[in-house]
Amino acid sequence: MTERRGRQDFPPSRLNPSSMELPVGLAVEVDAPKIIGKRIAINGKPAYELLGNALHGFIAVDYFGKHDRLSRIDMLDDLLKSNGVADSLNPEDVLENCDGLYHFIDGFNPLHVFTEWQMQMKVGSQTMVGTADMLVDTPSGWVVIDHKSFPSVHIQ
Repeated sequence: MTERRGRQDFPPSRLNPSSMELPVGLAVEVDAPKIIGKRIAINGKPAYELLGNALHGFIAVDYFGKHDRLSRIDMLDDLLKSNGVADSLNPEDVLENCDGLYHFIDGFNPLHVFTEWQMQMKVGSQTMVGTADMLVDTPSGWVVIDHKSFPSVHIQ
């Protein structure tokens, strides 16, 4: 017969990559946040989570140079409408900021750009699950981009 040990704590089954500590011996280079573009005026009081979902969706499908300006505006309008936040933003302002992001990415000489990339891996007995906003495959290695659209995000 074994002795009862009482309550035992176990780590959660899933890990959030944003809150993980790096394992010993693993190093990554983290650059300072970059502000690209200007703050976009928001019309009314839309649900920010839905507005963010629409913008993330747009950035995921609107990589620089693939679509003409009118098609890009139509895509953005459709995403804003489908998320219930139509007319919340001036589409021209969004396109201008997206173009700035794409020019920034082009500075890495990307071989491939992957957007909203699902990631999962085992870390010991836990599973790390997450989504990278953008993964940029470059001649020098991988660049992970976490873009923000929430209006109260202030980087100093």
